Amino acid sequence: MQPHIPEYTAALGEQDFLLSATIRRPGAEQAKSFLTQGAYSSGLTLRDDYQFVEYDTKLGYYKVSQLPFPDTPFWHLYKMKPAVAQTVPELLNDYFLGACSISTIYQTVCNIDIQRHDYLIQIRTPEPNILLQQQLATFVYNKLQQWQGNCPNN
Repeated sequence: MQPHIPEYTAALGEQDFLLSATIRRPGAEQAKSFLTQGAYSSGLTLRDDYQFVEYDTKLGYYKVSQLPFPDTPFWHLYKMKPAVAQTVPELLNDYFLGACSISTIYQTVCNIDIQRHDYLIQIRTPEPNILLQQQLATFVYNKLQQWQGNCPNN
């Protein structure tokens, strides 16, 4: 992974990486509707028992959970400061970074949803790579294009 994205952090050593992707092609409008306002907004507006907020000063994002840190097994990452009166932007990628959890192999793993053209790409990667989501989505999309170019009926 490092030759393609030098900033990528291998969680368990130099040769190790975790990057899995689910790629769907629902069409540009359906992909956009999946990523519109509402998804994961309860953490941003501190609703539905989301009440614990922690700011990562090193990486510059907010962690929000229904249970206190560090004992929570699940949390969401936001670009904006969560608040009860927070206005939720129209697009998910304008405010939401990912949904994370504790992993048995890697310390933490996050799921990211990104749109590339008419594809919806869902990526799973260790939390230290969360801010690389655009580069990861581009890598996955370019790899998909490469594979499609190898198909005889393309």
